[in-house]
Amino acid sequence: MVQRHTLRKNFVRWPKDGDHDPVLNLIQPRVTDDDNLVLTTPITKVEIQQALFQMHPDKSPGPDGFNPAFYQRFWEQCSDYIFSAASTSLERGYFPTSLNETNICLIPKCDNPTSMKDLRPISLCNVLYKMISKVLANRLKCCLDKCVPQEQSAFVEGRSILDNALIGTEVIHALKRKTKGRRGELALKIDISKAYDKVDWGFLRGVMTRTGFTDVWIRWVMMCVSSVNYSVLMNYDRVGHISPECLTALIHQTVGRGDFHGVRICRGAPEVSHLLFADDCFLFCRASVAEVNGLMKILHTYETTSGQEVNLVKSEVFISRNMSQAAKEDLSLVSLVSNLYWVRVYILDYRPWWRIGSGDNIRVMHDHWLRGSANRWVPSPQPAGVYQLSVRELLDENYKAWNIVKVRNLFSRDVAEKILETPLVRSVREDKVVWEEERNECYSMKSGYKLAMRYLIGSDKYHVMGNWNGIWKVQAPHKARHLFWRLCRGCLPTPSRLLERRVECTLNCPVCDEEIEDELHIFFRCAVARDSWSAAGLSSVLHNATYQQTNVMDRIFAVCGNESRDTVGRVAMLLWCIWHNRNDKLWNDNVQMPRQIGRHVFDAWNDWYSVHKLQCNNVSGTTESDLVRWEKPDLDWVKCNVNVAFVSGSGRTSMGLCFRDNSGHFMAGMTQWQ
Repeated sequence: MVQRHTLRKNFVRWPKDGDHDPVLNLIQPRVTDDDNLVLTTPITKVEIQQALFQMHPDKSPGPDGFNPAFYQRFWEQCSDYIFSAASTSLERGYFPTSLNETNICLIPKCDNPTSMKDLRPISLCNVLYKMISKVLANRLKCCLDKCVPQEQSAFVEGRSILDNALIGTEVIHALKRKTKGRRGELALKIDISKAYDKVDWGFLRGVMTRTGFTDVWIRWVMMCVSSVNYSVLMNYDRVGHISPECLTALIHQTVGRGDFHGVRICRGAPEVSHLLFADDCFLFCRASVAEVNGLMKILHTYETTSGQEVNLVKSEVFISRNMSQAAKEDLSLVSLVSNLYWVRVYILDYRPWWRIGSGDNIRVMHDHWLRGSANRWVPSPQPAGVYQLSVRELLDENYKAWNIVKVRNLFSRDVAEKILETPLVRSVREDKVVWEEERNECYSMKSGYKLAMRYLIGSDKYHVMGNWNGIWKVQAPHKARHLFWRLCRGCLPTPSRLLERRVECTLNCPVCDEEIEDELHIFFRCAVARDSWSAAGLSSVLHNATYQQTNVMDRIFAVCGNESRDTVGRVAMLLWCIWHNRNDKLWNDNVQMPRQIGRHVFDAWNDWYSVHKLQCNNVSGTTESDLVRWEKPDLDWVKCNVNVAFVSGSGRTSMGLCFRDNSGHFMAGMTQWQ
């Protein structure tokens, strides 16, 4: 069964018209008066017929229910009507509302689709609209090569998308093979999100105006793209495409100023700064923080001006092999792109380092080996000959000590002092990477986590003051403590939070349908929630004047700091039950009465606490001497271990047997229930 929903175009916050000017001014007029004359000549019946018969007869029909085969079969009878409707619409400058109605249906890409990526959106337009738009598209072909830059290899007759694919392959191959040279380079592959409601109509009109199109032609194009009224069949995903001409203009301008450099795959080869594959882009630049920041600024300007966005999930970065690990990590602070886009990634910079043995495996400029300073790398730039040296070449030939004369001759005074301060241990014979945070000098997840937490807690940007340890020590199941933490961090997907992230949803509470649903309403103000507090025997906590803060985090911290551990545990369990009941109502239309919620809180917390207390008693009551360790049997003997359990008063018993040889290897086993 197909459900039909009528949608209106989402209104987003577009830039003002003046904000487009810095970008649009980069476009040079390319369409001539003769081109405009051809484009805006009154439409003819022959053009409409040609456009109609270019369509496949069995294409899916639009909202009017007629496919191209119907119009082709009855062209003689319908041609006058079609020509009159098309001519009238173009003369008036707008379409009738019903003409540009469009259905969108989702076609499965596989047998059992489980997510949106398994569905392909198909737009089903009225054939009459398709005939008019196809006439305009056929006319545009005569000057399309003038409008679309040469870096774009798609959509233009006479160009092949394989051209850019081959160039891109060659450049990536060159980056992989590049192991020498002082200057590194990188490639960034980005995907432009194709959402229809992200296209700024003012920006599109400005691009066409700057390209040189006449007002008549611009009005016709805007008629086609801005008057669509979508009706969605099943779940939907709006689609659209604009060739990123302004992105090309921004890159050309930056390259012209010398602020941005492309990649040359060999000496004498042309410099490649970007390649376009429809809505995918390959961008190439030098692997330096300055150029990466410049590239980020270009993309930000393009996104802000055009309304289009970069698809973060499909974007990736590749850095040439001649870049040191230090330089790659410096760049990753600015430009790591792999499911994360332009996100600051905090590397554990100063904990792993090389312990100098022979020095043969440690590169002076590329590895992390200095001691006694915050910066463990030799800073750049340095003389050209230093970049290929190993630490071994800085040591004395006869014994393990620094060659002081050579070090002072090669490096500046401050760098030389850092090198000479780095201790050399004669007993260490092999170069080895060690981890300072562990006594055994081996990395562990625990030490890495502790180091990261020290960094985050010491950062004002990420650290939030509060009794966080108190939350994780609450006497309640882990799921309830986790809900406490999510509440305090603002991570619960309530409608108010989703709206902050520009997710459209119903704001009213699904349980009471009275107020805007935020954290305070869900857990403290909703009528069902307040009755649930009473039913759970916690109304005194709810109405306590000490806990009436308007911020949920402050309220929870206050409860954790003033109430007993048992009471805080029951409060955490209650909040989890309220959240579970809210979700059950939202997704399954099931709702529990407050009395049921209160009873469930009482039973769930008491059951958990009984088991938790029993486990604590068992663990605390066990000493080293009480532990029984399994021992191997003598040679040629087999040991059988037996365990029996029973349920008191039920008559039910169980037994398990395990046979092992004198090496401790399992031979056979058996379990039985009675």
